[in-house]
Amino acid sequence: MGRNATPKRTLFDLASNLRKRAKGVDRKASEVSKAVALEVVKVLVMSTPVDTSRALSNWQVGVGKPVNTPLKPYVPGEQGSTRSQSAMAAIAKAELFLSSKKPGEPIFISNVLDYIDDLNNGTISRQPGGFVEKALIIAENRVNAAKVRI
Repeated sequence: MGRNATPKRTLFDLASNLRKRAKGVDRKASEVSKAVALEVVKVLVMSTPVDTSRALSNWQVGVGKPVNTPLKPYVPGEQGSTRSQSAMAAIAKAELFLSSKKPGEPIFISNVLDYIDDLNNGTISRQPGGFVEKALIIAENRVNAAKVRI
């Protein structure tokens, strides 16, 4: 090989390079999905109408499988008096569960309370509904923005 010659690359080199890049995409996609999920949880927690803090405390993250057990309020209260404390606890718990997510594992965000649909529809609260749809729009925008970066 001369001074200015470039080394020959083989199909094996190409395949190896593509595998490395694919792993990087998997890791990046996993990080984006965790960030989007956390943002969705924050929007849901902060937008859910509050009386006792039970509904906002039940926005739960499952990694690999959905959550199906209702929780008591993180900080019980009345007339929204414990919104901030319960919201911080719900978000912290979501962050904890998301930190264990591995590439390829699905993320589930759920609220299994039987009245969450009524809250979202605005039928049992003085506050407007639609907070689930708001969170979905934010998630879609965040995913679309991430597509460009990956």
